[in-house]
Formats: sequence, structure tokens, C-alpha cells
Amino acid sequence: MSVNQPPHHLAEHVAALSGMASSERRVRPLVGVTACTTMMGAHNFHFAGEKYLKAVVDGAGCLPVVIPAINEPTVLSALLSQLDGVLFTGSPSNIEPHHYNGAPSDPGTFMTRSVMR
Repeated sequence: MSVNQPPHHLAEHVAALSGMASSERRVRPLVGVTACTTMMGAHNFHFAGEKYLKAVVDGAGCLPVVIPAINEPTVLSALLSQLDGVLFTGSPSNIEPHHYNGAPSDPGTFMTRSVMR
């Protein structure tokens, strides 16, 4: 498989959905899963752990959507308005109170990446 091509089964699903009305496509609720960020080489990546994605699919019977950890209120608002729920993973890159103008975490309750290593 080429890096630029989706897996075969994904391509089949996309092709099948393209012929359906949008009301037919939305059979299960969409649940956003907050993404973590990490630098890989010169690029910042947004990702969500498989355990969270599988919990949404297998545990809740919903469809997961990874929510990028970006500070773009209009983009996030537009995305969130399309979701039926949100699973907060608790990553330091998206839940630390300073990200939403909250008071700093109590001493000893928030682990930084350097402490986790």
C-alpha cells in the first residue's frame, strides 16, 4: 500500500458512502475524541490512542472522530456542532487548565512529559 492511498477496505467504504444521501450515512452517533500532540522530527502530529477510539466503537457503539488539539475556536466550534458527544482523553496537551483559561492544576496533580518519562 502506498502512503498516499487509503487501505483497500477504507476505499470501499468511502465509495459505498458516496452514493448514499447524508441522512442514510449517519446511522450511529459521532463522538469526538480529543487528540494529543507530539513532535516527530520537524512536524507536530495530532493523534488519539487506539484504546480510546475502540472504546467509542466497541463500548459505546458510536463512530469516533479525532478532534485536533488546535487553538482555532471557529474551527473547533464548527466541528463540535456536528458531534453527538466528546470523550476527553485527559492528555496534558489538551486538558491542562491553562488551555481554557482555568486556574493552574494543584501541585502534584498534573504530570508533565518530563515527569512521565
